[in-house]
Amino acid sequence: MGEAVSWQAFFGFRNQLLSRLRPFGTVGPMGEAPIYRGAQTRGDGWTVESEDPFYFINDDQLNEVERYQHVEVRSSELLSLAVLQALWECVRLNPDWGVSIGVPSKRYVYLHRSGVWCLALGLPPLQSLEEYLAAPRTESEAAV
Repeated sequence: MGEAVSWQAFFGFRNQLLSRLRPFGTVGPMGEAPIYRGAQTRGDGWTVESEDPFYFINDDQLNEVERYQHVEVRSSELLSLAVLQALWECVRLNPDWGVSIGVPSKRYVYLHRSGVWCLALGLPPLQSLEEYLAAPRTESEAAV
């Protein structure tokens, strides 16, 4: 099953995602977790970065086996090729980790070193990320 995931590894990867997504809009709600030598927990000084972020990066998924992070976006328009490329670079530099990003219950992209998977409710199979991102928004997505 592999080595257990430490809180330092989990929050270290999450901190990298925050840095990669900041150029595209607000991130959070929690900011970067302070990680320092000898600490047994996240420590003091962990603050809210944005109470209503464009990119909501979960901070409560830590478990001993999964190297995975999930990002929820406020609207489909925030899913761009540039955003996916920034996340892909983060996954490329951390090959044991994966990240999904999406609009809850609407469309998701999962990136991992072994591939990229796309899911969009109500859309036919698509051939590329560009085609996925250009696909028409459903009425409920447009209202988000």
